Amino acid sequence: MEELNRLNDTLSTVQLENKVDKWSCSGDPNGKFLVSWVRGKVNSAQHTRNGKNIWYNWIPKKINIFVWKVINDKITVNDKLGKMGINHHSVNCDVCNVKEESLIHVFIECDMAKEAWDRIQVWWDISNRVCSSMEDILCWMEGEARNSAHLKALLSVGVATLIALWRNRNKATFLNQSKKAEDIIVQIQKESFIWTENRLAKVAIDRSLWISSPRLGFNPM
Repeated sequence: MEELNRLNDTLSTVQLENKVDKWSCSGDPNGKFLVSWVRGKVNSAQHTRNGKNIWYNWIPKKINIFVWKVINDKITVNDKLGKMGINHHSVNCDVCNVKEESLIHVFIECDMAKEAWDRIQVWWDISNRVCSSMEDILCWMEGEARNSAHLKALLSVGVATLIALWRNRNKATFLNQSKKAEDIIVQIQKESFIWTENRLAKVAIDRSLWISSPRLGFNPM
């Protein structure tokens, strides 16, 4: 009986109108659902970079999730395993086996990572930049873009480099194998080309120029 009384009290404040029921979005004065409103809510949440949600719609979802984890330090590397008290063979990097494996080491400070980024710089003929964080890497790629097509391409290259370095790290950790830097670059070139070509509807990309002189390989359709 008490529950019924509470229900009646709650319903007594509800005013019904003689209209057809419909969905209403609280983010718009007219009750319309707006993707821009949802995007704003997502961007204002935690774990964003410079107030922007990190999500590149031309890159596979699985890779986007990986980038989010990298940016927000959600990747489990050897030094983190040690801090968690998990028994591991070593806290050192399994690729170089010299220094402690941290997130920054895997993607920036390891000799393999340094050589990969150096090769990316030469490949795309972009300025050299000392990066100290994952955000620095993405900002570096963004800052070198000459137009929107270059922006998507360079971000694809940056993301492809991150995932290639992580895959190589996992091969070294679990299979005791590690690729050469030139082999990693070939993998980066192939993957970033596929992502970029599939999403640039108004631009044709010359595959051969993508490998030799990528900035020259963009042609309006």
